[in-house]
Formats: sequence, C-alpha cells, structure tokens
Amino acid sequence: MDDLGRALANFQVRVDGNPMVRKMLKDWNRHIVVKPTTGPPYSLVISKARLEQIVEEELSDAEVMLTARDEVLVGIFDGSINPADAYASGDLLFHGTIQDEMRLDAVVQYVWD
Repeated sequence: MDDLGRALANFQVRVDGNPMVRKMLKDWNRHIVVKPTTGPPYSLVISKARLEQIVEEELSDAEVMLTARDEVLVGIFDGSINPADAYASGDLLFHGTIQDEMRLDAVVQYVWD
C-alpha cells in the first residue's frame, strides 16, 4: 500500500469513529475519486453514514473527483494540509457540486480538529 492508501485507510477509521462526522454523512451517498498525478487512483464509497469502502481504482460512476499531486492528497487526508487552502492555491482540483465541496471540507475539518 502506498502513502495515499495508508492516509485514506487512517482517514476511514477516523471518519467511521467520529459520531459528529457520521451525523454529517447521514443521507449523503457519494462515490469520490481521489486521483493523484502519478500514483493509482482511489475511490471512496460513502453510504449509510459511513466511509464504507476504499478501492484502488477509479469508479466510473463518481460524483466527486479530487485531483492533485500525490503529496497534496496525502497531506489532505492525513490532516497536515487544509483542503480549502490547497484548492485556493490551485494545488487541488475539485469536480463536483458546491454542496459536495462544502460537505467534504467539513468532514475533513471535523476529522482532524
């Protein structure tokens, strides 16, 4: 497993173990693709108020896509990089609705605060 895979696995544990985040994920079912510039893509499946699955492939039915350099994505999911700052600086590309962006930002902030 690469650095991004480890960061995502740790993020999954923190998401599923945080009652406030689980409440935020209620009624939010999404397939999110995390696409680094050099490593393999990962897909996150959010369903039933949980980050249910992480797979090392790009699911074709994704509603949200995050694209960045590998180290930026690792930093976002390990809590060392603020995703809003990465987006504002152009280091993170986000494809999805503004509501998805706000929800995902909030989840990341609650997980690491």
